[in-house]
Amino acid sequence: MNKKKLMLIGSSACLALFLSVGVAGANLGNVLQKHLVEDEAVLQNNINNMSNEQLIDEIDNLAATVGQPSTLAKNNSVGQNEINTLIPFVSALFERKDQLKDEDILKMVADNTKTVITREALVDLYVLKHEQNKDGGELKQILLQDGIDAQVKSRIVATADFTLDDVGLLKDIIHEDDDILAFNGLKRLSNINVSEAYGISESILSNIEEQSPNKISAALRATAKYLKNESQSTLQKNTVDLEADFIDTSFKIIKSSNDEVLKDSAIFAISEIGSQKAITQIIESDLVEQELKAFAVDQNFITLKEILTGNPTEDEIRFVVSALEILPIVDLVEPLSEVTSSISDPDLKKRSEEVIIVAQKEGISGNYKWAE
Repeated sequence: MNKKKLMLIGSSACLALFLSVGVAGANLGNVLQKHLVEDEAVLQNNINNMSNEQLIDEIDNLAATVGQPSTLAKNNSVGQNEINTLIPFVSALFERKDQLKDEDILKMVADNTKTVITREALVDLYVLKHEQNKDGGELKQILLQDGIDAQVKSRIVATADFTLDDVGLLKDIIHEDDDILAFNGLKRLSNINVSEAYGISESILSNIEEQSPNKISAALRATAKYLKNESQSTLQKNTVDLEADFIDTSFKIIKSSNDEVLKDSAIFAISEIGSQKAITQIIESDLVEQELKAFAVDQNFITLKEILTGNPTEDEIRFVVSALEILPIVDLVEPLSEVTSSISDPDLKKRSEEVIIVAQKEGISGNYKWAE
């Protein structure tokens, strides 16, 4: 792995650390000020002359000064300076990953005297070090230890490699936590056993009043993934009923919640199902902002294309036209043009012809990443 890639990974990890634990905007302190005034070349030379132990200590000192868990920066420019200050140190540490023994890294990850930011960086370092062999067994053992900060455990769950052998561990984590750790645990579980994740999610969504926003959000996404998978199986009728109930539950959250992030999560979950009914509910709802309707159309444009190429009824064409009036997509111009000539409803035919012209002039390309 070249130095440029390691620098990029270190920068990304550093930014992710601050997104997960927040940054404090006041009283940068002597440790931070010392590095802010240094020339870049001088700073890099100083970093190069540090031993591994000194480098980790310096990261920890900086982290203690500039980061506080669950605290958001009040001054964005100061927050950016804090992030930039840590990047060269974390990147340099990542370059030295093969110089550090696994047992030493794991010991520091479990060391409560070090800052959460430092320990999260070391989790990332361990995962990077083992990216080829996916060996995360010893790192995952830390999840079983009492007294480890939930933020650190959450970082392990979010980045380590999990298999079907870890289903029991992930279920225990989800049941024991109500915040970001449970969120990541349920997210990872849905990736390796969507049915198990759905069972837990069903329980969470049946008792929303007693659950945290993070747990509800994870349950929404896991349920959407399950329904999308099941809609392609033989359990079609049962899935349709489950989907209707889930969409109803999601809209109840959208209507009643004061948490904007949770409301958006509910909309994203409905969109992720990818069915015509789910997309229709979004684009016809007065509760969903235009930008999120456009997101749903973009995410599901392949579904729209399949409708147009599958001998659509006029109601189905009307649905696609309504979607393209929100977000014109170039890839749908040809299939829509082919069915427009057969439309008997003059109003619908006019709308279809108009949206085709707009899409040809202003439409975006379909985003095929959603098919991956």
